Amino acid sequence: MKFAIALLASYVAPTIAVKNGGFCSYPMWSIPEVGTDTRCDNGRAGCPKRIDEVASPECTDSFGVMGGANCVVRCASDSDGADNTEVWQCSNSDFETWELVGDALDCGEEEKPTQEEKKNQPISLDMWKDMVSGFKWVPVNGTAAKVGAAGVCEQMIEYIPSSCSCEDTELGGTAHCSVDISTNGTDDDPPYHIDTINMDLELNVCDEPMNINFHIEDELVSNDLFNYKVEAGDEGEIGTGLVIPLEIAVVELMLSYELGGTIDKLYMKFGFDLMASVYITEVYCSTLYSGCPLWFLETEEDFGDQC
Repeated sequence: MKFAIALLASYVAPTIAVKNGGFCSYPMWSIPEVGTDTRCDNGRAGCPKRIDEVASPECTDSFGVMGGANCVVRCASDSDGADNTEVWQCSNSDFETWELVGDALDCGEEEKPTQEEKKNQPISLDMWKDMVSGFKWVPVNGTAAKVGAAGVCEQMIEYIPSSCSCEDTELGGTAHCSVDISTNGTDDDPPYHIDTINMDLELNVCDEPMNINFHIEDELVSNDLFNYKVEAGDEGEIGTGLVIPLEIAVVELMLSYELGGTIDKLYMKFGFDLMASVYITEVYCSTLYSGCPLWFLETEEDFGDQC
């Protein structure tokens, strides 16, 4: 899922750079050795430096700065006042390039965050893709689900991923999906668990009207985050309230849905879109990138023998 590329590299930042001669995104993470208390993109070298919020408020919590803009940097340990600073300037000619103005500041090495502190760091795009793939319902080897199976769960068995279980109900069936979000870890940084996302899909195909209930839980922040019923004939998109701190922006998980047809020819299409707030504008992944929404189920089924 190339949301970062679509949102920044392919749309917002290059447009600004062409018009103004240069652009540098997220100064608080992209300037060498600079980070925040909850995020560092500088690898093992760490981030012993911080943006001086008093001297450079425009460089703090900012989507980006134009070419020629200066950002004053202090040592992370110098939180009570910046006695010593260095200045970085966004290049007027090169995209995403910072140039040191004057002498460099020696801040030594930064203390590594604890495992608990790391839980507040943004997840990577790879981790996001792994999470979505855990929900993805696709037919095994491209084989369509059988018609007239013993129950809804058995009829949909070829679509249900390994991260889900399914039980038949009086009105159809309910799939229970659970996906852990964890880092892979390295030799110096062991893996750690960040969060668990649970989703239930109640396939009430024998109800009147036919409907599918979605229930999403985020164990880190809530045990009852999102409940929504989609009835036959409904099509649209709705925010789930699940906020995901990706590397390039904080985004909200959106549910895209379409349910139509009859019990003998029921069309189901469900997926996840992402919405980011950029300044005062809401930017959707689906408006910038053809790979969104990420559809986790799209099929047409005959449930006539189930009811």
